[in-house]
Amino acid sequence: MIQNLKGEGLQPLIHVGYPKTASTTLQNNFFAKLESTCVIGQPLSEENNEIRRVILQLTDAETLEFSSDRIKEQINNLFCQSMLILTEETFSTGSTLSGKVNRYEIAQRLNELFPNAKVLIVIREQLSMVKSYYLQYQKIQQAQVESFDDWFKGLVSDYQSGVTGLLALLQYHKTIGMYQNMFGSKNVLVKCFEDLPMEKSEYYKSIACFAGYRDSQTLELLCTQAASSHDNKTVTNAQLHIYRFARFVGPFKKLIGTKLRSILMSFASKGKKPKIALSPDQAAILKDIFASSNRATLGLVNLDLEEKGYML
Repeated sequence: MIQNLKGEGLQPLIHVGYPKTASTTLQNNFFAKLESTCVIGQPLSEENNEIRRVILQLTDAETLEFSSDRIKEQINNLFCQSMLILTEETFSTGSTLSGKVNRYEIAQRLNELFPNAKVLIVIREQLSMVKSYYLQYQKIQQAQVESFDDWFKGLVSDYQSGVTGLLALLQYHKTIGMYQNMFGSKNVLVKCFEDLPMEKSEYYKSIACFAGYRDSQTLELLCTQAASSHDNKTVTNAQLHIYRFARFVGPFKKLIGTKLRSILMSFASKGKKPKIALSPDQAAILKDIFASSNRATLGLVNLDLEEKGYML
């Protein structure tokens, strides 16, 4: 068993996502700034090769290549604090990089390594989630994507064909139930993304309390600071226009230079966000897929999903 500095069996916090639930803000402005905490995942996995290797072994190593003993050794070499947090959205979706490891096997690996861990799952109302995913898709691809209607048809086609795509992954009761069965219901905290704007600092404080952090003025200040942060913001109309302009004017990037382009994109980030309206037929399709899942979720957690706009 991996131990803390006192030689005690460690009870880490495992944050499994979901994507588009303020994970980047949670990682950059809360987890990374907690005292006496070793964070394995974002944002350190972008800079530290050892941390990146641990995450990739959990999410991308084929079954025959996976070694829990090797990961334990690597984590013990990295671990020099009294608390440990593992945070990676791929834990909730399965490997999107290699396609070799599904979310169930990832959960099994985490359970083998940390059978007494606490697990944080953040969910988001699915209509909002689908629209947010598309806007993120536009941002990543720099506006070189199909229309929302065509993209949506692809999602539905995948779901109807039995492909584990976005719509299947957003049936939250499956992921929540899986982690509850492996780690115990009392060790799984499910938060709603919709509570963040209302609870603000209390949202972060509840996570810290669940993870075992003691209340202090330092923690209070950190929670307050995190509540006013917002990373990985939604792409704006102005940014999309810049992406499209750059695509048709090849030398655009070289012409204005990297620094000036960064300033221009930063200025454009303050513009209006694109609005995506689901048609009645599209909304009906999503309700047919998610209503029963959300009712099943209510049987697993004590959350007022109806008040937060979830389809039931």
